Amino acid sequence: MQLLLNILLIFIVTAINTFGQSGKIIVLTAESAVHPALTDYLQTGIEKAKEESAECLIVQLNTPGGLLSSTRNIVAELLQSEIPIVVYVSPSGGQAASAGVFITMAGHIAAMS
Repeated sequence: MQLLLNILLIFIVTAINTFGQSGKIIVLTAESAVHPALTDYLQTGIEKAKEESAECLIVQLNTPGGLLSSTRNIVAELLQSEIPIVVYVSPSGGQAASAGVFITMAGHIAAMS
C-alpha cells in the first residue's frame, strides 16, 4: 500500500512539474492536536507557498483532533488557497480523527498512507 501511495505522489509531482512553471513543492508536517499554534503554522506555510509561487503544498497530517475554532480557521484557509493543497495522512497507522477529517476533506487532494 505504501508503494502505491508513493507512486501516486510521484505521479502528482510529475504532473505538476510537467504542466506547472516553478515546480516548487512545499511540505508541512502537522503531527499534533489541532490548536491555534497549528493554525498559525499552516497559515504561514500557505502564505510562504504563495509568495514562492509553489505549484503545490503538501500537508503531512497525523492528528487525534482538536479545537473546533482552530479547525474552522484551518479549513477556511485551505478552501481559500489559490495553491493546490494535498493533505497526506501519514505515517502508516497515522490518523486524521475528529477535526483532522474536516482538514483532510478541505484539501484539494486527500491521500492516506
